[in-house]
Amino acid sequence: MGTTRLDKSAARSFVRLAADFSDVAAAAALRYVRLSIDAAATLAARHRRRRRLRRDLHRLNDHMLKDIGIARQDLLQEAHKPIWRE
Repeated sequence: MGTTRLDKSAARSFVRLAADFSDVAAAAALRYVRLSIDAAATLAARHRRRRRLRRDLHRLNDHMLKDIGIARQDLLQEAHKPIWRE
């Protein structure tokens, strides 16, 4: 009978430990999700800026490009880069 009581006590301790671990794991998972969402939002904003810049540069005429020191060929090369490339 003493062994059964020890086993029940150990089981209760294990359940408490599992609950504590679950809370810590849930908090860590939530923190990871928040960081992932922030990173995705930052990346999306960066891609939008690049796409907007390349679109705006593509709209400039040759005279405007010459004023800022960019050749049309360089502009076309830049405009056709994927948004994830700098």
